[in-house]
Amino acid sequence: MISEELSPNKTSDLNDNESDEQSTVNVNVQQALNSVIITYLETGAAIANDLMRNKAALKRIRQDECDRTEVVEVDDVFVGNSSESVGTRIKNEALKLYPSYNNLDHTKKAVVELGLNSILDVFIGHTTKKNFIHPPQSYLFSDYEWKELSLKFNHMSSEYNVIVKYEDKIKKIEKYAKGDLRDARQHTYMAEMKSTRDDESILYAIYTHFLGVLEYHQYMFLDYTDITDLDFGVKLWGPMLEKLFRNTNLRCKWGESVADSTGVTESRGFTVDIRDVRDTLSRRRKEADQANVELGRKNLTISKASSDRIKLLIESKCVMDRLAKKIKHFKHHDIAIPALQFAGPQVILYSLQLGSKGLYVGIREASGTVPRKAKELDSFREVVKILFKFKRTVLDVYEHILTSSGDDDKDDINEEGRNEDYKSWVRGTWVPPRGNIKTRLLPIPDILVGSDL
Repeated sequence: MISEELSPNKTSDLNDNESDEQSTVNVNVQQALNSVIITYLETGAAIANDLMRNKAALKRIRQDECDRTEVVEVDDVFVGNSSESVGTRIKNEALKLYPSYNNLDHTKKAVVELGLNSILDVFIGHTTKKNFIHPPQSYLFSDYEWKELSLKFNHMSSEYNVIVKYEDKIKKIEKYAKGDLRDARQHTYMAEMKSTRDDESILYAIYTHFLGVLEYHQYMFLDYTDITDLDFGVKLWGPMLEKLFRNTNLRCKWGESVADSTGVTESRGFTVDIRDVRDTLSRRRKEADQANVELGRKNLTISKASSDRIKLLIESKCVMDRLAKKIKHFKHHDIAIPALQFAGPQVILYSLQLGSKGLYVGIREASGTVPRKAKELDSFREVVKILFKFKRTVLDVYEHILTSSGDDDKDDINEEGRNEDYKSWVRGTWVPPRGNIKTRLLPIPDILVGSDL
């Protein structure tokens, strides 16, 4: 092989090429550096502009609220000797606290969230304020006034009681369970197969499932076991809800999805864990909420429990508003929107009604906890009662829609068919920011009181 020596000219060419390549690299590096600097400056300017806009918006909000310090609602709900209506009282307190919302504790935030949504949150059966979780708005009223409200709005959902109807059959299940869980489960399964009544077969199906949980999933009730909300949803509550609504025109929609608050505010709305929906016939893939459900871990913090409850009440308000605008013969005293809150092994039933012009009333109807042991199965009665009461109230809403809508099931709002009496009853919706991150607040609803109409 013959080696070729480089001539001086070729050596010079190589040096020139290397120099050109280095220059190109330097130019590329400089361009990249300039691009980074420009991006950094633009980002900083954008952040600064956002901060200034937020500051200006907050200033406008606070100025607006200074200009609107007192409002008067036209509801006719009065307590004690006060000449100020309940709706007026809760809304003025919400407006007073609204500018400092991000710096409030969870109780005062609840007062803002409820008041701006025109909701009075009344706990059932509480005649004093000496409760583990105080109703957030109770401090606005004297003990006597709060007792009067609790008695006035102490029950709104269906009266249906499946326990009374099938008490003898339930006693038989409990007797079997104290002897042997498997025998009890076999009994309920066979009874379900033989039953010709829908509510009776569902009752047996729910007991069959829960007896299986007691037999095979005891770890769910141990204090030292780390159990998530989905554990309870998938293994305990989910199958019960699915059985509860079988053979109806309603279905449970699982997984976080945006419910009926979409479109009622500038916000995208809440995401809800479980929704009881009906599929409307007039538009493909459109749904109408009948009720909403929230899943939570056991031993929820007070702030989380309160947040989930208020979330459910606001969603129920959105469902109520849609019905009040859509149904031709809407009657506020005939409709209560139910909601369920699961907190580990506990279930709580809430309901919301349009109590008066511009005033929605939410109450805690009942609560129950599933037992840990078969010998305590009699305490499961309260849970079963709540589930069937929830179902009956949901079906009452659905049937009211069907009977009021005529022969069709159109989901579109018919302007000519609106019930004019109730257009002046509904109020705007305010969706609070979620989580603990401080963020720019949505403005107060355009329609907060009757004078805004």
